[in-house]
Amino acid sequence: MSTIDEIREQSKTVWAVSAAPRTGGRAAEDSFSALLKNMRAGKPAGSGEEKDTQTTTVTQVLSDGSVLVTVYEGNRIVSETKSRSANPEQTPAVLSTRTETSGMAQMAQAASTLGESALLNLLQRP
Repeated sequence: MSTIDEIREQSKTVWAVSAAPRTGGRAAEDSFSALLKNMRAGKPAGSGEEKDTQTTTVTQVLSDGSVLVTVYEGNRIVSETKSRSANPEQTPAVLSTRTETSGMAQMAQAASTLGESALLNLLQRP
């Protein structure tokens, strides 16, 4: 038997193997489809998911000109970013702090404010 015939026989054996059984099923396909859909739309990771956790963003301007942004999800730090400064200091002081809250707490506050303003408008009518 020539070398070419041996290769042909081996290739028949390789291609005769059946495919591996599928695992995960529709749930994996659905989550991957949702991920691709969000990527095509330019949405951030995890968008479209309902979260009950509160997200808080704390922005601090430091005395050396750098900015420190910390994002909390509940009590857990999700990300922390610090920009470079033109004149770095060993221990810069915090000049200002700004806090923004989003998530369920913000929606509850907005609904409360909307309800209060609607009630005020109703009471002011003649």
